[in-house]
Amino acid sequence: MKKSFTSFLWLKICASLLLGLFIATLGRDENLFYLLSQLWYMQDLLFASFATFLLIQYLAVITNYSFRHQELKASAVLQQTVLGLLVPVILISGMVQLYYKLAYSPEEFNQNYYRYEFPVIVFILVLLNLVFSYLKLQPRVQVITTPGSPTTPNTNITVPEPKPAPPAIPSSTANLEPVKTVIVEHGFKNIPIPVQDIAFIYKEEEFLGLKTFAGNTYRVSQSLDGFYQQLPPYLFFRVNRQFIINRRACKAFVPEQFGKLSVELLPAYKAPVTISQKKAAIFKNWIAEHQN
Repeated sequence: MKKSFTSFLWLKICASLLLGLFIATLGRDENLFYLLSQLWYMQDLLFASFATFLLIQYLAVITNYSFRHQELKASAVLQQTVLGLLVPVILISGMVQLYYKLAYSPEEFNQNYYRYEFPVIVFILVLLNLVFSYLKLQPRVQVITTPGSPTTPNTNITVPEPKPAPPAIPSSTANLEPVKTVIVEHGFKNIPIPVQDIAFIYKEEEFLGLKTFAGNTYRVSQSLDGFYQQLPPYLFFRVNRQFIINRRACKAFVPEQFGKLSVELLPAYKAPVTISQKKAAIFKNWIAEHQN
């Protein structure tokens, strides 16, 4: 299984040492080997590396929080900008100022920091924010059949061949073996998601989204028809051309004009979900037949 960049402690340590070495060497004319032999330089190097390590750890947590729903929204971007860029700039500037005060003098901070370190630190912050945000916002979903436990991926799993789209009535797909787990490729990490944890799958513009009951959202590389035909029909219903919903995600439904139904989902969706008059009766029977 692939691992996330943020899960490799040794990789973060190496990145922190390299960035610390780069920052500590800024504005120095001496040879690197000479600098490494100096106690004051090693002190600067350790401080820069430690501060960078804390920064990487902090950004990993903040990015996971800001984009916890894997959706590129204005509020999430604003939150990431404030917490992932502005706050670290203030905190790091305060840490460096305190370090200069203890190790050197306040005058050297005013002379060197804003001239050498500050522009590079801002650049590194922007770059790290972009990298972490990209990894967080690039999930892909692969539907697989797992013969064993639904939460434990099998190393010999195979992707089912595409099959014709199922008829409108869910019971007609009962002869197809439903999957138990989907594997979400989130950045460099594979996440198994049991199908019962999927609230609904929806089509929005040119991509397919998968929403879990935990509130997480992932992009799906498969078509809506292809995804639907592999889901258990007692648990999922194709309400229209844009939505497949889990029975447990149906919080309520109300009648609309011309025999249509409007479904209230949980977790909530930003727009109304409508069932046509033709499918309304089938949906009601499906809900009644498969209640726990």
